[in-house]
Amino acid sequence: MQSAPFQSVSAWLRNVFAVRALPHDLEEGGELSRIAHDLGLTESELKMLARKGPQSPQLLYDRLRELGLDRQDLAKAGPAVVRDLEHTCAMCHSQRRCAKDLARHDAEAGRTYCGNETTLQELKADKAHQASCP
Repeated sequence: MQSAPFQSVSAWLRNVFAVRALPHDLEEGGELSRIAHDLGLTESELKMLARKGPQSPQLLYDRLRELGLDRQDLAKAGPAVVRDLEHTCAMCHSQRRCAKDLARHDAEAGRTYCGNETTLQELKADKAHQASCP
């Protein structure tokens, strides 16, 4: 459940970088800078995102499932929260550790390193609160 803009921009950039080692034509004209600015990213973040590809926030969605959250819970949080969660996950330097924890179905291990932990726990608490309200 990736946001459409994240998925399409990431796929496009991955294709651009696959064709060229570095997107010099994008950098020379300042286009890379403009794209990054429009997405609220730095150029280095945009390049990192492109290298990771459109599947990069998949760990986020795996973690959501492990925490008992679903698409509706995320949709209630709003598109800005979804974009922030995806961005944080895609830029994370602990993806290998996260993947290992999730393979063991240990989503709680993320409490020590996951940059999305606070937001995810708030979403989980909101869901629990709504379930307890008549």
